[in-house]
Amino acid sequence: MLRLGRSSTSGASGGEFNIAFVNGTIKFHSEEGVLYSRLFHIVDTDADGYIGGTEGAAFIRRARLMNDANREIWRLASGGKSQEKLNKDCWFVAMKLVALVQSTGKCQMQSLYSGDPLPLADFQLEQPVDNVLPEETAADFERSFVVSVSTPVVVGSGYSRYTQYVISTKTNCSHFPCTTAQVKRRFSDFEWLQQRLLMRFRGTIIPPLPEKRWTGNMDATFVEERRQALEHFINEMCSHEKLSQTLELQIVLTASTEGLIAGKELLKVASIAATYVPTPASVSSLWSSLKDGVFLSSNVQQVEIKTDDDYARIGQHIDEYEKRIREVTRCSDIVYAAQRGEGYEMSRFGSYLSALSEHEKRDPDMKQLAEETILRLCQTFTKTSWTSCYLCTYRSSDTRRARWMLLRPLCTTASLRFMRFSKRMQVCSAIKSDLLLHGQVAVQQHLPCEQSRKWRRRRIA
Repeated sequence: MLRLGRSSTSGASGGEFNIAFVNGTIKFHSEEGVLYSRLFHIVDTDADGYIGGTEGAAFIRRARLMNDANREIWRLASGGKSQEKLNKDCWFVAMKLVALVQSTGKCQMQSLYSGDPLPLADFQLEQPVDNVLPEETAADFERSFVVSVSTPVVVGSGYSRYTQYVISTKTNCSHFPCTTAQVKRRFSDFEWLQQRLLMRFRGTIIPPLPEKRWTGNMDATFVEERRQALEHFINEMCSHEKLSQTLELQIVLTASTEGLIAGKELLKVASIAATYVPTPASVSSLWSSLKDGVFLSSNVQQVEIKTDDDYARIGQHIDEYEKRIREVTRCSDIVYAAQRGEGYEMSRFGSYLSALSEHEKRDPDMKQLAEETILRLCQTFTKTSWTSCYLCTYRSSDTRRARWMLLRPLCTTASLRFMRFSKRMQVCSAIKSDLLLHGQVAVQQHLPCEQSRKWRRRRIA
């Protein structure tokens, strides 16, 4: 591996530094150092201090150069013979060669040794805002990403704690630096990705992120719902033909922690209002229009415009429907929260029953005790439910039905006793019928014997 030296100077030179390369010294200014250092951390996905050929080639292709020029840049940055990896100094030289090819069309080390100033290398990081509606997805575009968001872990303590997720990615896209990656991200990283894409692709529909919650954001149910929503969001980004090729998405899915920080510093998020800087001409035109408006308003007679009755009636209906819809939404939220809580409690109750069944298998005495306890609980629940229904019916002024509900448990007990008695009588009648049947059979068997005896007696006499 090629090892180089670096020396820095400051003062009048504006923070320049030099890199001692193979055949001479290459000069860099401070802006180049900041930019190329951030790019190095972004491309160095495993944070080992080196950039492999696959990762480096995938990023250098963003400069839109010819393949021959890309190979020559890698060879010269390796010291004259292509290496599998480049360290940070060699990467700086490669970035300088990219800027040289973009500005002059030539790839020669002598131009770098001469110290001539060059513009920064352009990797299409800040493309102009896309205001055109996106075209339909190409027919031959196939989803080539498998992304999963898993293993939410709470990091930190107190007010500074947050939830961290593990993002696992598998892809075969040529513009991605690696086929598999696994990184840890927090919710703010997804927010940065969404804001960047909204700023760059205003004509494209970007899926929404799950809502924030200032209290109870560490609840297990809330964390699981957020994890599913984040997984859906990132998969929608990867399935889009245009958004899947952005550097922002690549940074979120593959960059190391240092690379993510460098990417956020390099690709900052600015509000739309902050991007507009008023010029003196626009301010003067605005002031003149205000003066003209004031002058005209003092001289022109006011015209009264009558309100359309049908339009006003429609507006009232819309306001009424809006109130009803808001009320329905509020009730739906309450029902949803109650159902979610009920589902959570039922899952807990199921886990307790599972643990109880496992314990019953090991201890027969515990099984008998559990059966008796559950039977008492069922009886208590039945009695309580009937009492509640009776009170509700009585309060609703339905005294006849309340009296029937009050007497129904007694009727139910009596009916159960009657059913038991009838079953006993059925058993007794069945036994009686069996005895009669056996008696008839015995009589039928006894009659021929008696007749034969009588006939013999008559014959002897």
